[in-house]
Amino acid sequence: MTELKSLRMKFVLYHMLTVTAVIGLAVTVGLTVLRQNLSEESSKVLARAAAGEFSEQIFDVTPYVRIPYFALTVDSGGEVIVMDGSYNSFPEENFLETVALLGVSSLSEEGILPDYHLRYLRLSTPGGYVLAFTDTSYEDSVWANLTRNLLLIGAAMWVGLFVMSWFFARWAVRPVEESIQKQKQFVADASHELKTPLTVIHANAELIAGQARGISPDIDKWLGNLDQECREMRHLIEELILLARNERIGSAVHKEKLDFSELVTESVLEFEPVFFQNGREIDCEIRENIAVRGDREQLHSLVKILLDNAVKYSAPGSRTKLTLEATGRRRVCLSVTTPGTPLSRQECKDVFRRFYRAEETRRTKEGCGLGLSIAAGIARSHHARIEADTVSELGNEANVFQVIFRGKISDIPLGE
Repeated sequence: MTELKSLRMKFVLYHMLTVTAVIGLAVTVGLTVLRQNLSEESSKVLARAAAGEFSEQIFDVTPYVRIPYFALTVDSGGEVIVMDGSYNSFPEENFLETVALLGVSSLSEEGILPDYHLRYLRLSTPGGYVLAFTDTSYEDSVWANLTRNLLLIGAAMWVGLFVMSWFFARWAVRPVEESIQKQKQFVADASHELKTPLTVIHANAELIAGQARGISPDIDKWLGNLDQECREMRHLIEELILLARNERIGSAVHKEKLDFSELVTESVLEFEPVFFQNGREIDCEIRENIAVRGDREQLHSLVKILLDNAVKYSAPGSRTKLTLEATGRRRVCLSVTTPGTPLSRQECKDVFRRFYRAEETRRTKEGCGLGLSIAAGIARSHHARIEADTVSELGNEANVFQVIFRGKISDIPLGE
């Protein structure tokens, strides 16, 4: 069922959004703390190297240093002297002079030389400057490795939780599924059970009307009201039965290749007198030889629902326009444009809900709000899309109902 699929998808979506946010936050915090710790460790080595705290140990026992460093002095004459360091060799001949010049000429006393992968600290002295450098290769390597590992772990957790979420979504909505199934079964059973007594009531009302009509105006009015309510009740029950039948069959409808252009033309011819009697008109632009695969009876009901909706909710004296055209190599669009009270964006979605009727419509129009819901069910069973919209044509507002099918212009006789 579409409702349950939508509910499961929302469950998975919201759960995975939460999981993504938590994993993303955890990875971000972890990488931020790691970068800060690496920077602090490198800064401490810079400060000790600039202060000469490594000098005695370096020349005596050459201790293990995790972050390679070296310190220089630059006197007032520009001469560079190596004070201390854990580098065994430097990459090029003028390397020390180059990095010393960059460190002295920099506006900041502490920073990074990205071209040389060095972090530096500059201290002013009476005789010039003391410059300390640490190699950022270790820092960059640790950062890159941990970033890659954390991202891989986060991705693996995300995929695992997605699979679990998809599995648990079915389990979580199972009570809702059972409730919906029972509700739909109740509606179907109740509709069938009500059909017989309502038929008896209507038949007896007609017999009474045949005997009592004409006795008094009040009795005629009461009999007319009784007949009208019986007809509306029978129409409601028939729509409920049709809705239950469509939901039970679902996508397992008997589909055959049929001439959709001919089917739509037949439906329009049936409704032309109805439009005329209600003071309305209808224009058609039906492309010939459009073929679709579907159930003829259901598709006929779909077109009739759209036309009946146009008769009920169009403005008096208005002209409804029906078009059937091919919008692509394998797409067919059936469109019914009805001048009348415009629908809001939310109402364009709500009109396909069961029993939905706007307040103004509920007071002034007949019906029970099931027609478009049935049309939407028929469209879904044929893998079609049905939608509503409001457009302006020559300064007048009109509501457009579109059904988009998979179909095409048939170049082969349908009987073959």
